Amino acid sequence: MAKNACLEILDLNNDDNLGARFILMHIYAYFEDEKSAFKLFERYDCQKSTQFLLPLSTLYYKLGKTRKAAAYIKELVNINKDTHDFFNRLVIGEGLSDLEFGMYGYRANSIEELAIDVTDNKFLFVNCGVYFKWVLKAIKSID
Repeated sequence: MAKNACLEILDLNNDDNLGARFILMHIYAYFEDEKSAFKLFERYDCQKSTQFLLPLSTLYYKLGKTRKAAAYIKELVNINKDTHDFFNRLVIGEGLSDLEFGMYGYRANSIEELAIDVTDNKFLFVNCGVYFKWVLKAIKSID
């Protein structure tokens, strides 16, 4: 039902000022729907954003396509300077409770955006501890 609601929102408003495309990308990753995820990615002109790149990496990791998963993590590191810090905090158990959000919410391509993305889409990330450790290793090999 959530997928259909997102698709309907996008049909009514292609500009998607509600962010339904991001929710939909996480839904596709959860259900391992590679074809639909890539189609959505192309529809929005291969948008390089945290909220597309992280679920795409997760999708490809779940499918066992770790090269593609790592490529999306590399793109994420290139646009979001806080990616390494974020995954390091998750893996070592430091947590994110000390993050302070500004008056206007999070900044794009920041640790706050990563935290909100993972928190708002728990259905995809709830059992991803091994993936998070893998991401941290992948990031360290990029540096």
